[in-house]
Amino acid sequence: MLRSTICCLLLLFTTCTINAQDSVPVLKGWRVTQNNGTYEYTPNTAVKAEFSYTILPLTAGDDQPLGDWLAEQAVKELAVAGWTVLPGMEAQRGNTESFITWSSVAEDKQSRRMAVSFMAYRKDSATIRYGKLMAGAHGTNQDYLNAAIQHFIDLSRKEGMVPDDRIKNTRKKKKRH
Repeated sequence: MLRSTICCLLLLFTTCTINAQDSVPVLKGWRVTQNNGTYEYTPNTAVKAEFSYTILPLTAGDDQPLGDWLAEQAVKELAVAGWTVLPGMEAQRGNTESFITWSSVAEDKQSRRMAVSFMAYRKDSATIRYGKLMAGAHGTNQDYLNAAIQHFIDLSRKEGMVPDDRIKNTRKKKKRH
């Protein structure tokens, strides 16, 4: 009896410890795969959806404005995954809920086109969290988009997002000679 109670308590403690260390909240109704701090979400539907939402690992920040950093990072991430931003497709930048967005249309080597959006926020002066949304060029279910964006907003609040303009005021200015 005592042995089974100890086993149950150990299992409960292990489960609670694992969940406490996981900083990315669950997105109900979505499948998730996790690999080295990257969370890849896809809608849990019977029909294959051309939509994915990815939360990328926390990364070191730099002195560059967050919008410029995100634009460079987006192009790099797409290239590594085999996508290129279509020539003539102007990337759109914006601010949503105090985080930065970057959006465009990308094409892979099989000429498949996807609408792609990246979003990022500063967790503190040294850390950036960013995510990526990819949706088929033939449109996407607005519910998927809304759920993913709301999840990212919730994550930014949970992690203690610091608006970029506040960070700029705390950085040391470089001296000019």
